[in-house]
Amino acid sequence: FAVRPRTRADQLYTTYAALGELAHSSFVFDVDTRLARDPARLGGARTVWLPRAEVVDQGLADALVQWVRGGGTLVVSDPDAFTRTPRNASLAPVRDVLIGSTVQAAGGSSIRLAPGGIGVGQADPIDLAVRQAGRFAATPADARVIGTNGDGTAAVISRSVGAGRV
Repeated sequence: FAVRPRTRADQLYTTYAALGELAHSSFVFDVDTRLARDPARLGGARTVWLPRAEVVDQGLADALVQWVRGGGTLVVSDPDAFTRTPRNASLAPVRDVLIGSTVQAAGGSSIRLAPGGIGVGQADPIDLAVRQAGRFAATPADARVIGTNGDGTAAVISRSVGAGRV
């Protein structure tokens, strides 16, 4: 679980609620700068959730790609994820591998997760309030849409990357 030092409290609570209360799982918070210094820490994780990931160290971004390809599950809830490094270099190739598309503003303030979208035991759709809904510029052909905006466009996807999932 990687978070940025300036992550807003509501983002942390949303993450906590989704992982703990809704998914009934245990988890550990970690900081992206620590993972950047010690990418081997990823080896002990099964799932990494990035609530903010617009700016990511190139080494950590590359380590995340390899970790996902090796079987890890990466959850990204930042529509601007993998935009650039701290030195302003583009991370578009990493975004293309992991996410497969850019995300655009969609208008609206809620998304609906499909039954089973976040795991076993979720029998009913879940409506989530969001500050700003987003939609994929193009839904990757290999993606499964698990959440939609009010207009039916893809807001949340799941896709295989190597032996892992994003």
